[in-house]
Amino acid sequence: MVHMVLSKGHTNETPLFYQINFYQDSFEPLVELCKDKRKKLLYCDNGNKIKEVFIYGQHLNVGDMIAAHDYPKEIYHDWDLLIGKTKLRDTRQDVANMNSVLKNFEPVEHDLFLEKGFSDRFWIKVRS
Repeated sequence: MVHMVLSKGHTNETPLFYQINFYQDSFEPLVELCKDKRKKLLYCDNGNKIKEVFIYGQHLNVGDMIAAHDYPKEIYHDWDLLIGKTKLRDTRQDVANMNSVLKNFEPVEHDLFLEKGFSDRFWIKVRS
């Protein structure tokens, strides 16, 4: 599933929450939500994280965040260090595509997540 939390534009309102199955649902509705000017967090879990970051991350706006679960097992910047089934499913080009999108993002507290043993990683978009 790909999850998105999208602010309603006011701090006192409940954010909108979307959940999309990477393999069953169309990409277009989420791409359109990624382009929305409101701040958002896109959380990639299940499906295909490397392709999800590539497909959706390029459409996020500066200040938006993207996150992924199972780092570094199912999502990692170095194809040679990927583990198990991810290496069978994703190619070096898939990883290169993801990295081309992440060059516009900065990691958010990756060292802290590593120190605490979390397998989640967050990035914030800093340039278009």
